[in-house]
Amino acid sequence: MPHLIHFRDKGNVTWRQTDVVFAGLYKIHETSAQDLLDQYTEKHGFGFSWWNVDKNQNLKSLNEQTGKNEYLTPKEFADKFNLNYEQDYNKIQALITGFQGEINGVYNPENDLLNFSDEDYVPIFSVPKFIMEQSKDLRKWTKVQLADPIPENYLWPEVIKIEIKKYNKENTFYRVTIKEE
Repeated sequence: MPHLIHFRDKGNVTWRQTDVVFAGLYKIHETSAQDLLDQYTEKHGFGFSWWNVDKNQNLKSLNEQTGKNEYLTPKEFADKFNLNYEQDYNKIQALITGFQGEINGVYNPENDLLNFSDEDYVPIFSVPKFIMEQSKDLRKWTKVQLADPIPENYLWPEVIKIEIKKYNKENTFYRVTIKEE
């Protein structure tokens, strides 16, 4: 059985190593909240604000004027205090159950492979649920009959091809609505 990685909705990932499947969470690589907090402390010292990293990896501080906690994402925190922030869409960070620490994956656009845990993978993504509709006048829309069922997965960077059953030669407008889960 091949090794596979499936990137699912809401940051979930499954990773199959021969006959064992691991599950976990993934996100796009970004400068960690702790690294930004270290930059902030080095640049500003402690001063009047005391920031810390919360359980969601956001930065939190008590606003003494309002008496309420202020929460900032790492990006917002970096922007507010002019810190070095990096986000790289070709890198992922995954926390896999049963592994200590993060596993970093790097996507190589030249060969379309994801190097994950020192092995190369073809990334597989779930196809979102969607509705395809057609109209002659952009007012009245009807559901389109597809020639084949919608695939569940696609391999990056392949395209998803959809064949529409068309019975007449008239001009027709099409729209696709992606369902949120």
